[in-house]
Amino acid sequence: MSGSKNSFRGIIPAVITPFTEKKETDHEGLSVTLKGLLEHGITGFLINGSTGEAATLTREERSENIRSASMIAKGRAKVLAGVGSPSTTQAIQYAKDAQEAGADAVVALTPYDIIPNKEGLLEYYREIAKSVKVPVIAYNLPQHTGVNLGVDTLVKLVNDGVVMGIKESSGNLANLAQMIKEVGEKISILTGSDDLTLQSFVMGCSGAILALGNLAPKLCVDMFDSVQRGDFGRAKELYYKVLPLAQGIGSPENFPAPIKEALKIQGKPAGPCRSPVVPVSTMEKEQIRKALEHAGLV
Repeated sequence: MSGSKNSFRGIIPAVITPFTEKKETDHEGLSVTLKGLLEHGITGFLINGSTGEAATLTREERSENIRSASMIAKGRAKVLAGVGSPSTTQAIQYAKDAQEAGADAVVALTPYDIIPNKEGLLEYYREIAKSVKVPVIAYNLPQHTGVNLGVDTLVKLVNDGVVMGIKESSGNLANLAQMIKEVGEKISILTGSDDLTLQSFVMGCSGAILALGNLAPKLCVDMFDSVQRGDFGRAKELYYKVLPLAQGIGSPENFPAPIKEALKIQGKPAGPCRSPVVPVSTMEKEQIRKALEHAGLV
């Protein structure tokens, strides 16, 4: 799907925040990570998302991450910054900080812990959009937040000019299809479901914001491009290569420990996760290694 306002397209990795062994932010590691991703045809980075352990980051750490990404991207890729919070006031503060640090757009996860009704959800996004000049992308992740951003709410936000995109991570393909049908020509609809990439691309979404993009950026880019040119055989082949890996990193529990473990196996910067996320088990490590081997990524 394309449209005049459909400006976020292609593969956008949801970037990890590398930590040192003392669990401090690893600025050099982040720089290496971002420069490496740029070599594979990605179109943007999501910084400070769920994969980036945003909930554990201080306000200063969030801003530093965005500044680093903006300096490295230099127009070659768009920098999206996660700003979601249970509190509208806090989300606005994160959004303003992100804009100041050089973000091209903010990605606002629905509130969590506090569960608003539809009117509260609409107000949350309206207030964030009013506070910044950069585009706002909504983010639906009900399995983490307990809040589902329904199609009707999205349509209202789009018609009111509040959001320019959505990261749809519910894993509900019917929901995604309805979003594409209703507003796919007006905004960017990006899947966040690592294990449903092919299906989402075939249905006509604009692209994807993926944790998998940290591990298999080129395979994801090639899969998306194959669908765009109608080479579904090639796209299917690529999808089945990455599917065990996508499934291995997809559980909401103890996330994003499996992604960091996979990056360590690949010899890339990662470090530990911050508590309460703990290292993966020996059995999980072995499964992740096998999935990386299956995809030809180690």
